[in-house]
Amino acid sequence: MEKKAHLTVLGFPVRFEIWFWVSAAFIASRTNDLNRALLWIVLVTVSILVHELGHALAYRRFGAEASISMWGMGGLTHGSNAGHLTPQQRIFVSAAGSTLEMVTLGIPAWVLDQLWAPGGWAGLTLHWLFWINVVWALVNLAPVWPMDGGHIIDEILFLREGSSQRRTTNAISLVTAIPIAIYMWTLDMTWGAFLFAFFIVLNLRALGVFKKRAGVEWWPGEGDGGERVRRPKQRSSADKLSSGYTALRNDAGSFAKREATEVLSSSRSRSARRDASEMLAWAALADRREVELDRLVDGLDRPSPLLRAVLLLEDGADQEGIVALADALMSDPSHVAVEQAIVHVSRSGHIGHVVDVLLERGVAGRGHAVRVHSVLEAAGHEESRDHIGRMI
Repeated sequence: MEKKAHLTVLGFPVRFEIWFWVSAAFIASRTNDLNRALLWIVLVTVSILVHELGHALAYRRFGAEASISMWGMGGLTHGSNAGHLTPQQRIFVSAAGSTLEMVTLGIPAWVLDQLWAPGGWAGLTLHWLFWINVVWALVNLAPVWPMDGGHIIDEILFLREGSSQRRTTNAISLVTAIPIAIYMWTLDMTWGAFLFAFFIVLNLRALGVFKKRAGVEWWPGEGDGGERVRRPKQRSSADKLSSGYTALRNDAGSFAKREATEVLSSSRSRSARRDASEMLAWAALADRREVELDRLVDGLDRPSPLLRAVLLLEDGADQEGIVALADALMSDPSHVAVEQAIVHVSRSGHIGHVVDVLLERGVAGRGHAVRVHSVLEAAGHEESRDHIGRMI
């Protein structure tokens, strides 16, 4: 089960991981003064907690539950039962953290400093509060995934295009993060430069330029013709389905649709054609094309238990869908769509509840919970991965 929270703030459980204190102490050590280091740790802890409370309160405003984890890179707010949130509401949640800390801590500190201009410890406290809660809050809103600004630009692109544009988000993040990392390095802001270097690696990985599974070296973006995707001369239907699902997990829905269409046009195997038809449904589900999804599902003779479970969750039957997905993960762990189902449910905020059900089923269920964690780690879903890691 999920690890116990260390305290509750405004009704939200808060847990402090050891790496939060390690990173805070590392940054504070650069002051070369014990009292200043302790002041920095206190201020940064309060500031990050206020930031995460902004996200948590926004989740609560829209009918979702939330829990807070203070970890090595700052803080994480996990929203449960948040699959019903609209893109506009998710933008509000992402912006709420920086907004709350600026309004309650950063801007008041700046006003007091301008009116009072104190020296000594009071002046240092106000300066650091302004720096943490205004300067870094604004940096956090830069369009770099997975910071709040990256989530905001991702939702804006979705609203504009009507489907996931995660690869575009990753590309924008990469272009933005590189100069920020270099600039911070020139200012001797070692931790900030390291943090943005980490984001650069995450976005390079998310772009999938080194993917080689099933003969595909990298995934094209949505709308690409596919001519730059290297394939072996002969591929089986299983290879095409495997590469299609891998493409879906990398937000390349158009590539997955082409792979499914090839199977439908070339294979005589009834099972392969059924799997290809279902992959088209998964692609429509990932891109939130509801009308096309309904048509595709109606055309399936027997939707897999995995797809049926996820559709229950999409229809708002949370408890039934959660149990059904746990059943499906245990009954058919080798299904080609298992990883896609885990990734999709992770994005809707239900995966923690699915793992809860698995853990209640003893040793066998725990093994499947560990697999869920591994899939999320491979997919680069850091927030959900860390949440599940604390549970298992």
